[in-house]
Amino acid sequence: SDYINANFIDGYSQLRKFIATQGPLTRTSEDFWRMVWEQESLIIVMLANVMEGGKEKCAKYWPEVGKSCSYGGYNVETVEKKNYGSYILRSIHMEESGNEYASVLKKIQHFQYIRWPDHGVPLITSSLIRMHNKVNAEYEDLVKDKAFPIIVHCSAGAGRTGAYIGFDILHDEMQSKNQVNVYTAVLNMRKQRMDMVQNMKQYVLLHKLLSECHALGSTAFKPNELNKRIAQHTIPSTPGPPVSWMRHNFYKVLSGKSHVLPTTLGEMPENKKKNRYKNILPYDSTRVVLRKSAEQSDYINANFIDGYSQLRKFIATQGPLTRTSEDFWRMVWEQESLIIVMLANVMEGGKAKCAKYWPEVGKSCTYGGYNVETVEEKNYGFYILRSIHMEESGNEYASVLRKIQHFQYIRWPDHGVPLITSSLIRMHNKVIADYEDLVKDKAFPIIVHCSDGAGRSGVFCTLNNLIQRLRAEDEIDVFRTVKDLRDMRPQMVRSFDNYMTCYKGLAEFRSSFDTYAN
Repeated sequence: SDYINANFIDGYSQLRKFIATQGPLTRTSEDFWRMVWEQESLIIVMLANVMEGGKEKCAKYWPEVGKSCSYGGYNVETVEKKNYGSYILRSIHMEESGNEYASVLKKIQHFQYIRWPDHGVPLITSSLIRMHNKVNAEYEDLVKDKAFPIIVHCSAGAGRTGAYIGFDILHDEMQSKNQVNVYTAVLNMRKQRMDMVQNMKQYVLLHKLLSECHALGSTAFKPNELNKRIAQHTIPSTPGPPVSWMRHNFYKVLSGKSHVLPTTLGEMPENKKKNRYKNILPYDSTRVVLRKSAEQSDYINANFIDGYSQLRKFIATQGPLTRTSEDFWRMVWEQESLIIVMLANVMEGGKAKCAKYWPEVGKSCTYGGYNVETVEEKNYGFYILRSIHMEESGNEYASVLRKIQHFQYIRWPDHGVPLITSSLIRMHNKVIADYEDLVKDKAFPIIVHCSDGAGRSGVFCTLNNLIQRLRAEDEIDVFRTVKDLRDMRPQMVRSFDNYMTCYKGLAEFRSSFDTYAN
């Protein structure tokens, strides 16, 4: 028949710029590809995963890389796949089957954003904005030859699809008129397809995306500019009192919070004594929840932090207090973490920065229901690597022995910078090498802490994400990387010195590898 669950949606200045459609069902995949061919679309934007929460949200309507499938009268082949962390870009070739003499080969770009929950919103916004920019760049290049609609779908083709198309429309309006009307844009979309932008969270997301684009602008740059930017960081960015462009950007990070995330659990009277600093409490939305029992609460001052291409790659947490050391080891066990990164000393400047939550070499201690033994300790000058064995106590028959790597960087003063940045990068590389070896068996989060779990911990997580993006995209954006971390835990990368360390650490990484050398 001529039916498919899809509607044309007008762009800001272009009629029928988009087709909003549901995620194809297995029985409608042929219709979907027929629509792609007949509408001569060369870009597909997918805003869902095939499976979400144990439910199928969309048929897998494309073949694996190097494979081809026939959908009705069309051959579809996935030629290439690139992972950009939060989204995947596939190059797909499509042609009519059974028409070897007159067939036309069409090259289609398939963007799949993989971090947008159904009926929800992405935890961080930068990667969605980055993919939107990439889609538009590809579209502007392709549409020169002939106009075609961008096909956009999620599961229902309304909520996430409406938010994405709405952002594009409003972004163009903002660029053209320096003002936007979100209400009118959503109303107009709903006149063309029902339920576009399904809930308040998605409606608020539109405002957040637009606000960030307007206030923050473009902050990414190419790797060959890095050393120049570091060298020129003292040059004022604006007239008036001399404030470097780098300090100017850091102040934008501090002031750029568009919404206040709740920290309800950390503020509860019974949990206040578990916080090392009263001004750094975990966001409710990303906090690590311990298993609750009659004797133990589920609270710990810790948040999950996404990596570049892996959700919840890190846990950023405060340095354990003596009274929370048992909770710390409970978190290590429950999250099945095999690597701990400590970026502080127990005492700094005569002040306690972290409890000594591990025993001496050859000794063992009991923390709650767990036996912890330090088996070996190696000093590498700027950091110490400990091998720690951990098992449940009182369970000699069914106990599992876990071998944990404990990295402690010892030359980084609180509110300061590492004595030698290259040593921090060397330890980082060792951490990630061990992690990549261990994670082959089962994914687990790396636990990272300093004293507050924000300043030095934020720098470490930022450096990892910057390095991963540099490798994947050959692009750097310190500003937005820090901003994204601050959407997951308060005050990540707390000071300008911390911020500068991110730049200098990345420069050290580049200089240590020929691939990224000048």
